[in-house]
Amino acid sequence: MHVLELDQEYRTIPAGQAEARFLLRYTVCAEEKLRPDFEGAVPFSETGKRLWFLTLFQRLMWLTETVRSDIKAARMRERNPALALDPRLATREEKEKAAQWLLMELERTEGGVLFQTAPLLEKRLKEQTDRFVDTTRELLSRLTEDWTEISRAFFVSGNPGRIVRLKTDGADPHFHGRTTCVIEAEHGAFVYKPHSCEIDVRFGELVQRRFGDFLYVPRCIPRPGYGYSEFIEALPVGSEAEIDRYFY
Repeated sequence: MHVLELDQEYRTIPAGQAEARFLLRYTVCAEEKLRPDFEGAVPFSETGKRLWFLTLFQRLMWLTETVRSDIKAARMRERNPALALDPRLATREEKEKAAQWLLMELERTEGGVLFQTAPLLEKRLKEQTDRFVDTTRELLSRLTEDWTEISRAFFVSGNPGRIVRLKTDGADPHFHGRTTCVIEAEHGAFVYKPHSCEIDVRFGELVQRRFGDFLYVPRCIPRPGYGYSEFIEALPVGSEAEIDRYFY
């Protein structure tokens, strides 16, 4: 995956945030480090890989958003002093020009204009990228090791197909960057939990003993320090009877 290919993937970046393309270099770096891991892991679709690296890009965009906005605002005030009264008066054209100027400055200074304003940001970007690589490598290793059991437990056919997407849905990273995610494959989905699932197992046993005749317990695969669970799709209620059953 090259920079131009990634740039095409992220072509929906608003013109007013064009400077964020500078962060693509971190995404490319992560992809290059992880290429051997993906080649030896469970099957992924190319789209699935790109979408996963997009999560890193979005994380870095969020991390730098305030600093980027402050630099662009200062640039627009220099060009139009009236904006000192109210930055919201900036036109779309002014915002886009400020973004293009910042992108050129970032490329020219290798990010220096950003890191001069926020000296700790350079270290944070590297840390976030390294954590993304480490946690992705760990996830791929675990999936590869457990793929046979995952296939038997969560897929009737025993064949999940290729992984097409890893969805975090905004879940906060924890345990040094690890994130719970829904793993969508061609023939279904399941949930990866980067923490102990013993509580899920014990709760399931309790429900089976007391309420097993009318409550369904999602299947779970516990592993030391992590695990997987069956994905339960959220569906709207369709009748008063279903409402009564849901709020029993």
